Amino acid sequence: MLETAVGFEISNHHTRPVIATPRGRALLEEAQRLFDLLDQQPPHRADGAPALA
Repeated sequence: MLETAVGFEISNHHTRPVIATPRGRALLEEAQRLFDLLDQQPPHRADGAPALA
């Protein structure tokens, strides 16, 4: 489970609807930032070499 891997509660399972904890929201924001950075990178082949445009 992701919460076990990160070592803290990502969401409050005791509320309905389930809501993110402050640390869970921060994790989501950081993950989104990292995905945005990855989207800005040029594509690469499976062997790590840059893909030809």
